[in-house]
Amino acid sequence: MLLLKKKKYAALTVNPDNELDTKKELKGLDIVRRDWSQLAKEAGNAVVDLILDPKLSRDELVAEIHVSLQKLRARLDKGMDTTLFEISKQLTRNPKDYHDLKSQPHAAVAMRLNETGKFSLRHGDIVEYIICEDGTTNSAMQRAYHRTELESNPELKIDLHYYLAQQVHPVVSRLCAPIEETDAVRIAEALGMDSTSYRRSAAAHASDAAAAEDEWAWQGPITYDHCEALTFTCPSTGCGNELKIRKAVEEQVWFSLRSVYCPVSLFH
Repeated sequence: MLLLKKKKYAALTVNPDNELDTKKELKGLDIVRRDWSQLAKEAGNAVVDLILDPKLSRDELVAEIHVSLQKLRARLDKGMDTTLFEISKQLTRNPKDYHDLKSQPHAAVAMRLNETGKFSLRHGDIVEYIICEDGTTNSAMQRAYHRTELESNPELKIDLHYYLAQQVHPVVSRLCAPIEETDAVRIAEALGMDSTSYRRSAAAHASDAAAAEDEWAWQGPITYDHCEALTFTCPSTGCGNELKIRKAVEEQVWFSLRSVYCPVSLFH
């Protein structure tokens, strides 16, 4: 089982009538969401299958993950089906009702398609788009095109760097987060990417973690002396004594839960 967070996991469920009959179950992962490209989902599913393979040792698992990513990069360089790069998103309103099309690529694509008169996309429809290199310096979200636009315009090319850096890499990195033997740097290298930025990020994270640890050590243990005590009135009839509790456990030879005791009514 691969458990990333609560309600985010991948597991093999076993048929109670046949222990050899297993089924992959995915919950809450990027690869089950439609707003990731098929390319990212394919890469993620391949990694999940390897992680759930009981026959692989940890070293074999890491090696197989890296090989899988290297093969994916080789396929990318040779050329892959255009549909693998499509990202799908549902229109939550009519395209013309979106106020900021620069940050809503699916709405911008829907608007252009509707203007051709060949489409009639509206609220609730699913729009597929592909991030392309179009000769501009616009952000990736402003370089989204429908498959028909890509196929009819020879100046448009699929932005492979975007799909590696913003689709495949983050999906695979999150799935591999519990595996200490690999990290964002190694994953980037396996994908044939420049790992410089990932190395800097890892170094900065390590530096911040060390600084936080040093600060905690300098401050000493947390005492919670600044917190208000738990205060309530003795429940014994006619007592009314005010009780305060500042510790959750009694610090004796063995730690035990602190009991409620009233010295006036002897209630406990």
